[in-house]
Amino acid sequence: MFIAVALAGQGASAASPMSAIDWLSETVAEDPQTTPARPEAADTGAGDVTVRPLGTLSPDAAGFAPSSLTGLPANLWRGGETRQITALIAEATTDSLPAITRLRHEVLMAEAAPPAGDGDALLLARIDALIATGALDAARAVLERARPDSPALFRRRFDIALLTGTEAAACDRLRENGGLAPDYPARIFCLALNGDRPAAALTLNAANALHLIGPDEYTLMARFLTPEQDKAGPAPIPALSGTPTPLLFRLHEALGEGFATQTLPRAFAHADLRPVAGWKARLEAAERLARYGAISPERLLAVYSERAPAASGGVWERVAALQRFARASEQGDSGRAAMQLPRLRALMRGAGLEHILAALYAPRLADFADAAPPAARATAFELALLSAEHAHLAPAFGAMTRPRDRFLQALATGRPLSISPPATPDLQAVRDGFDGDSPALEYRLLLRDDRAGEAILTAARDFTAGLDGDLALISRALRLFRAVGLEDTARRAALQFLISGAQG
Repeated sequence: MFIAVALAGQGASAASPMSAIDWLSETVAEDPQTTPARPEAADTGAGDVTVRPLGTLSPDAAGFAPSSLTGLPANLWRGGETRQITALIAEATTDSLPAITRLRHEVLMAEAAPPAGDGDALLLARIDALIATGALDAARAVLERARPDSPALFRRRFDIALLTGTEAAACDRLRENGGLAPDYPARIFCLALNGDRPAAALTLNAANALHLIGPDEYTLMARFLTPEQDKAGPAPIPALSGTPTPLLFRLHEALGEGFATQTLPRAFAHADLRPVAGWKARLEAAERLARYGAISPERLLAVYSERAPAASGGVWERVAALQRFARASEQGDSGRAAMQLPRLRALMRGAGLEHILAALYAPRLADFADAAPPAARATAFELALLSAEHAHLAPAFGAMTRPRDRFLQALATGRPLSISPPATPDLQAVRDGFDGDSPALEYRLLLRDDRAGEAILTAARDFTAGLDGDLALISRALRLFRAVGLEDTARRAALQFLISGAQG
């Protein structure tokens, strides 16, 4: 009876609003009952007052690094309105060039005070956007800096744990603090994982009797807990329409009827990075995540290097080509490496991974500046400019002969106005973005009102839209980046646009 009463008292959570990401599980549904109500107080006319030590930030300002390290303005959100900011953050999950994706992640991860009276809304929106793009490590880093005892934050941590195979630690945390209160399937899953299957079965049956769990969820959880007790044979696993939640994904997997992740949202690819997945699945997942900045280039290289390719074509061809290039480079055979570089670049470019190749081998690209064949030298030059070391590597190739290459070299070293580029629209759009003019009025108003984060995300959106042909948006975004001190971002985005284009 006690269990039934306790479950009935929490039934309202089933009707609580879902996260903005429709595939996140009920473990991230907002539960008003888990948030302590504020006591009634006399109306003093002073409004809500929050007290904390001087010089500290609200937990809602949690992020990976302060502005002194990121280079981002400190007043990212202070003057904004939460609803407008979260709408803009939701747009920041679209794909773009690597420099723009990296900038968006940095903004979402930055330590910055939210608007007054925001509560957790902005913090949760930032975490959800990182999850939606597959950047689970970044989302987890922000979560670790935020309040450890917030149910809403724990729920997101739990979904990340389910997708990355670290659910045991999350369930241990739940066992230590039952007040974190995820939904009933999550409670039942953790009870079973922690070895208390009788309690899990009792909770499942009580929740089912009180109609606090759907019939399909009940059937699935019952199969998960006691498949051997159905003498007539196991009940069929309920079919799912749409994207499974992370918990349903793991339950189906545990019952031997898992889903292929290729057609699921990007975050699910992390499940294929676990050691239990086959190498081909790991390769495809690592490529998918690295392509969009959700894992590091080094992590992709580690998966590429696990063993020799077992077949040919597709991902195997890229693995074999990169392994051959890596061996030649490590052995100091620059001639053999130079011969292999153009084809390797073409293979990686075709998979949207040429910026990963640049990031991995940028320090060695200067080796091809002098004696390499023309094709290898041209390839090495462009890859060098796509890397984070573009300013250092560009001069190593000496004076370039093609006017376009001379402009790219000047841009990489911060001198685009010193070169008159060929009269092509893309080069002119980039040059205009570095002409020193003030940002557009819309941006200036946002900066004036302490809404730098909105200005940066709007510029990132404009730059991405400009890739479809409205080149004035490219110039407009570059001016804003430079105005707020993001010179390196402006150069990298411009170089990627000119070298890789929308394909990048």
